[in-house]
Amino acid sequence: MTYSAFIKDISQDIEGEVTLLVNGLELTCFSNMPPPSNSIGTECEIEFLPMVFGDYDVHEVPDTSASLMQRIGNSFSYLVSGRLNEGVIDAGAVTFEDEILGSEFGYLDGKMVTWKIERLDVDFQ
Repeated sequence: MTYSAFIKDISQDIEGEVTLLVNGLELTCFSNMPPPSNSIGTECEIEFLPMVFGDYDVHEVPDTSASLMQRIGNSFSYLVSGRLNEGVIDAGAVTFEDEILGSEFGYLDGKMVTWKIERLDVDFQ
């Protein structure tokens, strides 16, 4: 899914680190091809690419849980909470689609889940 994002920061210290505002949510992501530093303060179209390098860490949580994205430390990792629906997790401000969520975790369809994304990549359109 494509989003309109405000480029808040492009790190000069950490290669590939970009901080974005998307639908009121601040996300620090990794980009193989970050925009030039003079892009700070502008809006652009982006697409998120959630990366999982090992086993998928997906768990059911109580229905009363809130949809949200929580950054893990100072990394590019996030814990995503939201309702799983046919391979798509709705985390409120953003949604993530992943084929494995639908094929291997279909038994959790319609339920609130948490999913650990090991690295949240961003692709600038």
